[in-house]
Amino acid sequence: MVFKVEERLAMLQLLPPSGNSLTYGIVEALKTKCALSEEDIQDVELVELPGGNVRWQRDKDNGKEIAIGPKATAVIVGLLKKMQAQEELNPNTFLLYKLFVDDEPASLED
Repeated sequence: MVFKVEERLAMLQLLPPSGNSLTYGIVEALKTKCALSEEDIQDVELVELPGGNVRWQRDKDNGKEIAIGPKATAVIVGLLKKMQAQEELNPNTFLLYKLFVDDEPASLED
């Protein structure tokens, strides 16, 4: 699946810092795949703004192919469904929710 910078940053925020013996290695490997390299940062001209926000040239973001296996997908879907049930989705996690959970397009107004 091809992920843009926005989706990769959202994934890094979503993934937990810990896990069980089955998921820890999978999650850490996925974090490594989603992390932005120096080349990625230069390519999209990403800069950090005061307050911790970032900005980049979206028109220069060609995305990155990231293979996500079934176990990693199950972890992601589980986290997103839990957030949905607890009404904790935000714009970043909602973006991932649409990619991984929803079969149909949705909006924040639904």
